[in-house]
Amino acid sequence: MSWPKTYGSIYGFYQFTKPILTINEPELAKEIIVKNFSSFINREKNSFDHEYFNSNLFSSNDEVWRRVRSITSPSFTSGKLKLMHGIMEQCVKKLERYLKKDIAANGGVINLKESITGFTIDVIAQTSFGAETSADDETEVQETAFANTSTKKTLQTNEIIAQCIIFFLAGFETTATTTSMVAYFLALNPHVQDRLHSELTSELDGLDPTSEEYFNKVTTKLPYLDAVIKETLRRNPPLPRLKRHCNVDDYKLGDTGIHIERDSEVHIGIYSIQHNPKYFPDPETFNPDRFMPENKHLLVPYSWLPFGAGPRNCIGMRFAYQEIKLCLATIVRKFRFERAPSTPVPIFFNTFELLTTPNIELKISVR
Repeated sequence: MSWPKTYGSIYGFYQFTKPILTINEPELAKEIIVKNFSSFINREKNSFDHEYFNSNLFSSNDEVWRRVRSITSPSFTSGKLKLMHGIMEQCVKKLERYLKKDIAANGGVINLKESITGFTIDVIAQTSFGAETSADDETEVQETAFANTSTKKTLQTNEIIAQCIIFFLAGFETTATTTSMVAYFLALNPHVQDRLHSELTSELDGLDPTSEEYFNKVTTKLPYLDAVIKETLRRNPPLPRLKRHCNVDDYKLGDTGIHIERDSEVHIGIYSIQHNPKYFPDPETFNPDRFMPENKHLLVPYSWLPFGAGPRNCIGMRFAYQEIKLCLATIVRKFRFERAPSTPVPIFFNTFELLTTPNIELKISVR
């Protein structure tokens, strides 16, 4: 955050002997990751060589990435995501039982991140691998067949394993962080929590959580729920920056006068863009109204990038939204979140980690 203020919205630095250009302007971010994607198709090359890391969807490059992306994308169609509704709801019910037990055992002050992580592990294990973990339950783990979902014969065994690893890691940690951060901001902003609770109860009470009507309302017809999640991702994007690798000679960056050489690395500062008052006035204030439909015209395109954008955006974005919304639709109606003496304000992040993953203790009570 300090470097853009000191050196401007575009600046360079060295990572050991490697020069890196950092961009903190939405329009130039669009140029790199969307308009001229073919010139920046790859991410940073791994400094080590291993088939499971070099062939997964996040780290693979060039034609390997194109082939793997085309094969795995159909796993996240609307129809297939809808089929996961029942499984996700079962995991939500487990989380509800676990939270009630944890509240009773610990006087209401719990590490929410740990509880939510158990939920997201359960979801990713059942939806992607056909295995029930019972991470937030004391019932015995049931033996189920390992399901090679989204795989085709064009993926080799090592590539299947590589996708399983990255889907599991990306599927539970980022979602757990975002969901627990929503609860954190609700605890610190009771008026937001009350408004969200009111929307959820008025629209969902009396509906069967396993019904199609409930699913459609939660995923598409609750604007304030959607706005709360988006504002949380603005304040705390799990991945603070995007990285791209230039694969053409002497790329001219817009009208900046900057020329990017082949194999140079370009970073896009997600966190700094999303905390820039030029794009989000009073950026440290948690204000979901920024993302309400009536304020859509005020948003600057490509100033909100928690999932990236363009052909190499997060493949699991819709999966994550569905999981987070189904979880919050229940726990915000059933529980109240409050700040505890041990709740960190402001939140602390380990700057040496790849993802912004804080531990959060909150006081939680059953409504």
